[in-house]
Amino acid sequence: MKKIISWLLLLFLFLLPWQTRFIYQPGSLNGGAWEYGTLSIYATELLLGLAILLALVSAWRERIWRQTVDAPARSRRRRTLVLFGLGLIFLLTAILTSPLPAVTAQWVSWVIEGAAAVALLKIYVNDSRAAGLAFWLGGAGQGLLAVGQFFTQTVIANKWLGLAAHAPSQLGDFVIEAGGERWLRAYGAFGSPNILGGYLAVAWVIGFLTYPLLRGRARYWVAAGQLIILSGLIFSFSRGAWLAAVGGIIVTVIATRKRFYPLLAKSLLYSFLLIIALLLIFPPLFSARFSAASRLEAKSFTERRSQWAAAGQMITRSPLWGVGPGIYTAAQYQQNPRLPAWQYQPVHNSYLLALAEVGLVGFLILILMIFYFLKYIWRQNKFFLPVVAVVMLSAFFDHFWWSLYAGQMLGWAILGLSIVVDNYPEAVS
Repeated sequence: MKKIISWLLLLFLFLLPWQTRFIYQPGSLNGGAWEYGTLSIYATELLLGLAILLALVSAWRERIWRQTVDAPARSRRRRTLVLFGLGLIFLLTAILTSPLPAVTAQWVSWVIEGAAAVALLKIYVNDSRAAGLAFWLGGAGQGLLAVGQFFTQTVIANKWLGLAAHAPSQLGDFVIEAGGERWLRAYGAFGSPNILGGYLAVAWVIGFLTYPLLRGRARYWVAAGQLIILSGLIFSFSRGAWLAAVGGIIVTVIATRKRFYPLLAKSLLYSFLLIIALLLIFPPLFSARFSAASRLEAKSFTERRSQWAAAGQMITRSPLWGVGPGIYTAAQYQQNPRLPAWQYQPVHNSYLLALAEVGLVGFLILILMIFYFLKYIWRQNKFFLPVVAVVMLSAFFDHFWWSLYAGQMLGWAILGLSIVVDNYPEAVS
């Protein structure tokens, strides 16, 4: 039973990027499609649900609640239960008071599922190499898909894989304008290039941490996979993901023992050469992405500034309890019902979005949980500090870590990986 649960969790980590889902109630806002109010069940949710069910059966059969643990473990368990208990009480109250209880309940269900995934990874996956490799292999697959999408300049729709069609000529799709042409940014299997970028930034840093610990041919395979992941990350053209990846590499250098520096330098050299090559091949695209002169980039900067101002107004509207988990865009509609549906978007900052939706009370609980887990990771598993740094930096530049199923599950999965009993003690200082 334990081995089956372990394999289900590894498969869950590998398949996380794929957005196959059954939509049982499409969201609609002001006459248009509303993603943040769409009620659905994802295929990976079913996979995780099966692992949770088997874990409950296993726990009942083995009567694990009767097993004795040492005093420090009991103390950690008690603190964890208190924090999650406070959070759960707050979220259940939010459902009862929400103007859209079904939408809020779906968002809360993701939190509960994610917390369960963390617990199962801790209990049933004792080999962080296997868990990290499963996540990394998923990243390599997404990198390969992203490269293909960029060079063909199309994303082919496939309902069974959760892929929507995208093309440079399609209005509303994520593109770069350069030299009078529109270039489609890579999506991977996600609904946005920014989510792809954040995911691949995490996978890329995991690859850097893994590379020095391998031997023989395994290093060559990881080195090749790293270049594929980096290519996908670059072709997402997500500036926030690029900055987060750089931050993760800096933390990697700080946290890693000096005797691993030559291997890290060698891996970084391959990446640097690839970046230089792509800069030379596609200079107008990178120039446009870093310049505020082009129409789309200027529009992007303007929209983000207006989003921050709107988030400030939303926070002052309900500072203590927030407008409600998962319904930020619905609250925007209530404030200004005259806009088209696509203009109701969460602020591109997960921390501001969290503060607006759950208020100071919920945000305080969130901060306590973050510090609690950072303290644990610092003491028990410094190996994953660079990965956690990527997520925390990326959250400053986008909302998907909080607002969407894909982002939430990625965040919970990374937290689960970070507290797995690691076997890399020789790699970190």
